[in-house]
Amino acid sequence: MFSLSDATKMFALLDGLPDEKQPSLDKALRNYSVRFYLPHDDQRGRVFLYDEASICALRMIYLANECGVDRWLCEAYARWLQKNSHEAIRRVEAGEDFSFHVALVREYGELSPRIFADWERDTHARVEVAAAGYLASVEMGRFTAPAAREIRGLLACTRSGE
Repeated sequence: MFSLSDATKMFALLDGLPDEKQPSLDKALRNYSVRFYLPHDDQRGRVFLYDEASICALRMIYLANECGVDRWLCEAYARWLQKNSHEAIRRVEAGEDFSFHVALVREYGELSPRIFADWERDTHARVEVAAAGYLASVEMGRFTAPAAREIRGLLACTRSGE
């Protein structure tokens, strides 16, 4: 189990952040854990503790925010990450390489998020729709995170006692 202070130290190590930037990183992680409803797994006194999957989800949310992904897209991303982080860790441990994608899609005139990992992309449905002579959804933009690389680095930190 890891505190947000532990996560700050690990993220700073992974990103090569100098000590003077760590307080702002710590504040950002605390804000993200509340804003995106990241549930804690345990509590020690007043300190919330998170498992590896939650820390991985927080890492991916942090990277998306740092890259300018809009808040409402990050909210959808955070919900998706909470359901898929354990699977992502399992796949990293099995040696798989994959990315996470946050796409903004226009479907029937409305914009909506489409979040997915490389391992779950359903191209069969898109082919059927295109074969019918029209495309029901059009991707307007996408944020792609090298998820396996980031999770691999974070797991190295969590398991080394850094």
